[in-house]
Amino acid sequence: MLLWLVAGGLVVSLFAQISFRELLAVLQQLQVGEVFLLLLVNIAIVLLFSGRWWLILRVIGYSVSYPILSLYRLAGFSVSYLTPGPQFGGEPVLVFLLNRLQSVPIKSATSSVLLDKLLELLANFSFLAVGLYTALNAGLVGNIVQAHWLLIAILGAPLVYLIALGRGYFIFSILLGSLVRLKWMRRLSIIAGWIAEAEHEAGEIIQKNPGVIFQSYWVSMLVWVLMLGEYWLTLHFLGLSLDYTETIVVLSFVRLAFLSPVPGGLGLVEAGQIYALQLFGYPAAAGLGVALIIRARDSLLAGSGLWVLGFFMKSRKGPSAVVSNLTN
Repeated sequence: MLLWLVAGGLVVSLFAQISFRELLAVLQQLQVGEVFLLLLVNIAIVLLFSGRWWLILRVIGYSVSYPILSLYRLAGFSVSYLTPGPQFGGEPVLVFLLNRLQSVPIKSATSSVLLDKLLELLANFSFLAVGLYTALNAGLVGNIVQAHWLLIAILGAPLVYLIALGRGYFIFSILLGSLVRLKWMRRLSIIAGWIAEAEHEAGEIIQKNPGVIFQSYWVSMLVWVLMLGEYWLTLHFLGLSLDYTETIVVLSFVRLAFLSPVPGGLGLVEAGQIYALQLFGYPAAAGLGVALIIRARDSLLAGSGLWVLGFFMKSRKGPSAVVSNLTN
């Protein structure tokens, strides 16, 4: 609740500094047809998000309908978006839905979600590394030496863990094994056991099917190409002329905001867009206008995901019937 209050206070202070008339002038440049095009691009991105997970599950031996996985992923996103933390929280929902509605064992469901999240982090951090490198070349980062170390750390964390899994070093298993020895942590021993089994299975997948890791990573890169294109379209429709490298830098501020402990990066996304666009000579109203479009998009997806999750939880006919009902 404290995080929500801090985020809300930041949003109020940002709106107090910007004229409503200036903000409205920015948003009025967006036409109905352009909104429809942005929605179509976002639907494509949401569908493509499930590509990694679908590939991993097929390698494990579970063939789940791609549209159903996309709905599961949307439900997981809604929980992650509204949960305090760096875009985590929806993973247990994904495991639960796979286990309850698709009869995938907890171990396999967890390992598939673990690998999918790890590859997502690797792709996200790759983009952030590119964004930081671009900012370095543009002279937007002051201390170049420290920034290069930050560049290595951003990209290195998920990559090191992925390599460790493939080599048979199970970091989470070791950490959780040490924690459950503590008296006040013993109640988590069952969960620690599930995670350890999932981590071992994820390591086996990497060792026996390294090709799926490369395929999944390139799916992630394709997602980022679409996300970058969607963001550039948003800027273009609002009359903001940024080149390729400038677009990468400004979008990096969005991703950094989502890594904060504030739910949905509330307040930080808005502040980041205002600051980043001001770096390239645009008024604060333009930054807030872009941030509001991002907020509207993500809130629509989160709301849809919560509705889908509630629909799955209440349905007793199974996921295929739910998808059929949604289509009808």
